[in-house]
Amino acid sequence: GGVHGAFGAHFVKNGPLDSKLHRWFLDAFDRRIQADYGVDALLTTDDVARTIEQAREFVQAARDHLARQG
Repeated sequence: GGVHGAFGAHFVKNGPLDSKLHRWFLDAFDRRIQADYGVDALLTTDDVARTIEQAREFVQAARDHLARQG
């Protein structure tokens, strides 16, 4: 929870990254917990494909941010 909050506070709230990235980060974490521990977890192929695409966009946004810092 601390990492999620810090990400939102430092990179989204007043920072350079789009708030959708924070939402995706939280959603991906929730899906991971559900897949690991949910007895009746159901992740569809579409859910997985969407999460992978969001992860790619998230990583690209992080790379772009780091490139601007350097």
